[in-house]
Amino acid sequence: MNLAEAEDEVMILVATAIEKDDGTGTGVGDSWLEHELARTAILQTSETALVSLSDPPRMSALGRRIKERLIREICSLLCSDDPDDVADRKLLGIDEATFVGAILIALTGAFGVSTNIALVIAALLFRRLVEPTRQELCRYWKTTLSDNHDG
Repeated sequence: MNLAEAEDEVMILVATAIEKDDGTGTGVGDSWLEHELARTAILQTSETALVSLSDPPRMSALGRRIKERLIREICSLLCSDDPDDVADRKLLGIDEATFVGAILIALTGAFGVSTNIALVIAALLFRRLVEPTRQELCRYWKTTLSDNHDG
């Protein structure tokens, strides 16, 4: 598969994803998405793997594994205290200084709050809302991930 064919495949996948609906309001059914993720991964990794396209259960299983791996990686990036993950968060601008700075800019620019007051409000908002929300999301993800590995 050449680059143009791979790009066409991705565009078809995106267009189809927009059309799918499993009743959750997301527009994409989990089983369909898992199957399509697996199919796309196989097409991109090896021409000989095309034989596997005729086996939907294997495709869905691979898609589910890919989806679960992505969730684990995002959880690790956002929640881990590992020095590499902390460095990656800082590199991506996912740290306290960036969030406080963004809140500060919003308060001073959009609402006309003085800089000194906005800085205190931004720090409080981060400490009382943003960080606890991140921590709760991490707890939920860790529970969900451990439940998936137990069953």
